[in-house]
Amino acid sequence: MQKLNRKLIIIFCVFLALFLALFIVVGCNVKESQYVNDTCTKIDDNSDYATTPPYLRVFDTYDETIGFAAAQQQKDFLSKSKYFNNDLHSSPDFYFFEMIQQPLEYLGFYEGPNEFVKNYEIDQSMKNQTIHTSDGEKYLTPIYAIQLDEAAINHFQLMDKVIDGHLFEHNDFYYNTGNSNQIPCIMGNLYKLSGYSVNQTITFNYLNRSVDLMIIGFFDEKTAIFSDYDNARLYLDNYIIMPSLNCTNDPYDNEDDSFQKKLYDQKNWGYLVNEGLNYVKLIEDIAKKYDLPFTTYDTQITKNE
Repeated sequence: MQKLNRKLIIIFCVFLALFLALFIVVGCNVKESQYVNDTCTKIDDNSDYATTPPYLRVFDTYDETIGFAAAQQQKDFLSKSKYFNNDLHSSPDFYFFEMIQQPLEYLGFYEGPNEFVKNYEIDQSMKNQTIHTSDGEKYLTPIYAIQLDEAAINHFQLMDKVIDGHLFEHNDFYYNTGNSNQIPCIMGNLYKLSGYSVNQTITFNYLNRSVDLMIIGFFDEKTAIFSDYDNARLYLDNYIIMPSLNCTNDPYDNEDDSFQKKLYDQKNWGYLVNEGLNYVKLIEDIAKKYDLPFTTYDTQITKNE
């Protein structure tokens, strides 16, 4: 009888050990799965989000009849765009910020890490594309970049996220296109790990303009913002972060005129912090002052629309 009891105890202990081992393995996999999901795409921790998105995009409604190219030829188009942008920022009725995901273009044979190349994980041909220019064939590679204004930096509380160097200063957001091509930038953490350093300068094309980006700092690992109205978490580790520029001068030639018009059209495609107001009327009333076709989404748009 004692031998039988010992066998039962041993069998029970073996099964218990196997159960605990299985529990630990499953638990680790669940934890890893949650980590992977958290680092790449979306979170749904806002119970009201199914009916009320946290942000609303401001956008233009140029069509084939009045396209953007044709609109640029209208008198005072640039000055109207600048005044409209100023009114969006100064309105007491809503909080407007600029967050633009305009990639930079690296001209030349790119030998840097693939995670910096825009959409490389989807299409490897994005790296070192061959283009034809007036100077002959060149290689072009789009690089992940994002442009943020002071309102966005404050809203996403990025002030204490720089671990090496420093954050943008107020004057960094104001740019005279006739004086310099140098623009400060902050790099995501992966750039620091890849050997880039503060005060290093890299040349890119930005909106068809050659610019020299000087690194002034690096963001901490997993520094993130929320992107677009679908509440996606966007990690900045593999991004170059630029100030969303305010041009302080009138264009000095046709090329500069084209640059500033593209820049301000992008700046005006900013975001509103959704507090449930009638934003369509608020935005369209401001836009009508300058005869610009801008609007936004209704506050009750759902994330599936």
